[in-house]
Amino acid sequence: MNYNMVVTSMLGKVIISLLCFFIVNSVPTHGNDKQDIGSNKNTPFSSNYACFKGNKKQTYIEIYSQVDLSALSAVKEAITFLSEYSLKYTIRANDKIVRELNFDDTFRFEDNSERSNKMRLSVQGILLQPGYYSCEIQLTDKNAPYTVSRPMYLDVPEFAVTNLILSDIQVAQSIQASKKTSAFIKNGLFVKPNVDHSFDYFTAEFFIYYEVYGLAAAETQNNFGAEIMCKIKTEDGVVKKTVQHSVSHPATDAVHSLRLSIMELSRGGYELEVLVKDRNSGKVAVNRTQFFVGWSDEYSQKEVVSDLIKQLQYVAPQWNFESMQELATEKQRIAILSFWKNRDPSPETIENELMDEFYKRVSFANNNFKNYENKGWKSDQGRIYIQNGYPVSVRRLRSRSNSSAYEIWKYGRQDKRFIFENKNSFGDFRLIPQGSMEYFELAEY
Repeated sequence: MNYNMVVTSMLGKVIISLLCFFIVNSVPTHGNDKQDIGSNKNTPFSSNYACFKGNKKQTYIEIYSQVDLSALSAVKEAITFLSEYSLKYTIRANDKIVRELNFDDTFRFEDNSERSNKMRLSVQGILLQPGYYSCEIQLTDKNAPYTVSRPMYLDVPEFAVTNLILSDIQVAQSIQASKKTSAFIKNGLFVKPNVDHSFDYFTAEFFIYYEVYGLAAAETQNNFGAEIMCKIKTEDGVVKKTVQHSVSHPATDAVHSLRLSIMELSRGGYELEVLVKDRNSGKVAVNRTQFFVGWSDEYSQKEVVSDLIKQLQYVAPQWNFESMQELATEKQRIAILSFWKNRDPSPETIENELMDEFYKRVSFANNNFKNYENKGWKSDQGRIYIQNGYPVSVRRLRSRSNSSAYEIWKYGRQDKRFIFENKNSFGDFRLIPQGSMEYFELAEY
């Protein structure tokens, strides 16, 4: 991938997708208190859930799970690698099993390194009567064998009542219209869940999906409508962002999806509040959920941001980044995200492939090329890898006259080569200048 390419784009505007569905009786408000942020840390998988209207007696629950493939074992089959796992869900009420669900998954990949930072999402949909449940989720690595379990508690509300009420707020990585059939699709929308409600430093926006039940009809015509206000608050209750809009519907129940920019948010926990006011009855329904904006805790916030800015020189060497270093933390994040927005090769899609590939390479460099002096991305091998990707071939040589070890990286285009020397046997490979005599002698190999 060429990191000098520049493609300009526009920041996405807030998109509201409205689809009407079942005509049913109106219902009251309820609260949304899901799994605590951070409760899924340090485990090979994480889970969460959301509740929606089902039938007259039961509520529909979606249970979302995310498995970290790098934590699973892999076996080689011919020229590919294979990871296999299963998830077992045991749901209890008053210590009695009421439902059991099983999910099996297989993932094949060409290179074992492909498992790094790779997550597998799944969703299980069930109907349960309103009430409180415990759900034990058991992950089994079929190639180990290895089994680990974690508890989750389900607070299932009743939607078949007579006042205005909102479903749970589902936090999503993306939402797109789709005519296909999938467990992730509901009411014509492909909703890719964000299981942990957590967004890294490079996430410029996120999505929510929720349903409104029990809107009242106008007296003169069969018209339903609402005024909606979304607020993002800090953990201390300070409002950081407010989005308001009006909607109209042809039915008493409706589906809403919303795209929200979070570029201006600094690291920390937040509460999202959605308030719906029925335009005809004046009734109000409120629901809330939490999310987190952050990054790796390996380094301090100041050091992380400084590194992120310095890394951009690998993409645009001619750029002056000193002024970016002097900005306030929130503005630095906006500047970094804007830098990548302006280089998005496909601005019409949600993903920024150039940015994603760049930071995958940075992560790989940090894991594989760090030495006693530098983080991996700062090393000579890390820089070359980030700028050029993985070489077509790597040849390793050892000098007969001294203790130096060499690596020759060859790239297919124009027979490009980079030669590194490790003089001290500590893994500190330094790039040999291409105009040097030593380079020309080694380039023949």
